[in-house]
Amino acid sequence: MKAQDDRIRVFVVGVLKKDRSLTEREVKAAVVRELGGRPINARVIRAVRKGLGIDRPRALAWARQLLAKNPRLEAKKVITDLSERFGVRLSPPDVTRLRPDRARQPRTTKTKRRVKPGKARRSANTVTVSHHADGSPTDVARFFRTLAE
Repeated sequence: MKAQDDRIRVFVVGVLKKDRSLTEREVKAAVVRELGGRPINARVIRAVRKGLGIDRPRALAWARQLLAKNPRLEAKKVITDLSERFGVRLSPPDVTRLRPDRARQPRTTKTKRRVKPGKARRSANTVTVSHHADGSPTDVARFFRTLAE
């Protein structure tokens, strides 16, 4: 059994050295495909990743340090760097949480502007209505489309 574990460990090290961005699931599939047999335990893969320095806590610490040096760095660049270097996948909200507090932009809520209906004037056979638009162009266009219907 010990020889089997060593063989799996050597194979996992080789696979991860070739492509550091592989996930645990992808490494498991590669082991089953190449060595055959039943699926392996993820503990072996995690230990090898930690030994190679591509574990998630180390990646997050590296990203936090990178963002401390350059807080305005684009999230997309941080995500691709982490993926290539550590094989860790992040999304933009995760990167925002890693930024220092001084670099975060406060959230603002936009108030909806409305189109105010104007006064209607009646003459003998026609009705004239004027409107004053104080909104975004899409809101104004939507309002006037509803009038045409």
